[in-house]
Amino acid sequence: MAKYLSKNGWRTIVLTCDFKKRRSIDDIDQDSIKVLVDQGLSEFDKNGWTIIGLPSLKFNGLIDQLWWKFTAENPDNGTLKPKTNFFSSIFRKLLTLVKLTLGDHSQSWQPVAKKASIYLQNFTPPDIVIAEHGPDAGLFLGKWHHTKFAVPWVVDFRDPVDIGLPQGIRKVYNFFIKCKLKSSSLLVNVTPYWAKLDKDRFNKDAICVTNGFDIEEFEALPSNEPSDYFDVLYPGNVHEKQDIELFIEAFAHCINIEKLKKLRFVYCGGQYEYIEALLQKYVVKSNFKIHKPLSRQEALILMKKAALLLVMGVVSKEKSNLLLTHGLYPGKVFEYFGVKRPIILAPSDRGILEELIVKTRSGMICNSVSDVVRAIKSSYLNWERGMEVYKLDSNLTEEYSRANQMGLLSAKLFEILNK
Repeated sequence: MAKYLSKNGWRTIVLTCDFKKRRSIDDIDQDSIKVLVDQGLSEFDKNGWTIIGLPSLKFNGLIDQLWWKFTAENPDNGTLKPKTNFFSSIFRKLLTLVKLTLGDHSQSWQPVAKKASIYLQNFTPPDIVIAEHGPDAGLFLGKWHHTKFAVPWVVDFRDPVDIGLPQGIRKVYNFFIKCKLKSSSLLVNVTPYWAKLDKDRFNKDAICVTNGFDIEEFEALPSNEPSDYFDVLYPGNVHEKQDIELFIEAFAHCINIEKLKKLRFVYCGGQYEYIEALLQKYVVKSNFKIHKPLSRQEALILMKKAALLLVMGVVSKEKSNLLLTHGLYPGKVFEYFGVKRPIILAPSDRGILEELIVKTRSGMICNSVSDVVRAIKSSYLNWERGMEVYKLDSNLTEEYSRANQMGLLSAKLFEILNK
């Protein structure tokens, strides 16, 4: 975000919690904070944007200290869960409710960020603040900036704010969030439906700015070498709300078609054992290649080499979940746009993902085994004849580049300042 906002006329400073320094200090050392900010400002002067990683306190107050006492943390990835003791779990839930007014697990970063912000006021006071949610610290700090310095603030929700919360807690949490957002000027979310949902329930102006893709990253990928196989690739994990089995069943039919002898399914990711089990279930003994997790660069190169790229929508039985009523945008879809390879959506979400594929003319939509078989056969035939597998229009997908998406946000920010 910072890089592309700077290309739209903004000079951007990002304050974030350094993952390696989270909960690492007992007290705030003002001199150490100044050193970190000064280092960031030197980059800011050169580039017009900078990211300043800050440590966080081990805890911030008694409530936070008690909450952490009953919380287990994975030091490798930062995931949290209640300690297994029944009493600990109940007590932690009560403390979590109290912490709604103080901040979630990121509460101990807030004092450090405030100190850095006050120091920054001496050099480059902000015209506007973008508070990224997930965790809550962004909301608390955005409102604090507005109250202390009369700066307009915008909230960037990367997901629905209450996603993952039990149904019974959502109303209470959303009421608290609505109160918190009263002084904000704009809400941002990553799908059009989620933006509309935020607008309706929080009574605030809201826009959609998708995750997008970095054109420069994809242009730097090496050129493709001719492939002997017609590869259909799926990279990454299968979300619990997605169903890859429809495609695997169709693929099992396809490999028995003599004319498709060079068809191959390629998977790379951490769920390789699950994918292998599905292939065995449908008696697929050949024409596939499984990779364990690859680096991002290696995965992008595989995407660029593939003939078709697979994505799945949210399966229909999940539509009872309000947040997924219209589906979602898997982040890999924008990477698919970046490598300029055609997409096969199977099955569709019959919602926003399907609308996106149709709008950008970026691929084929399949909702049955026979749909998938037909799509593969027609694409394979084009490939065999040396034709385009599927005619793409990159002008339609470039709307979703990060540069263009940040242009939309930038225009709204200038509009807020000019009111």
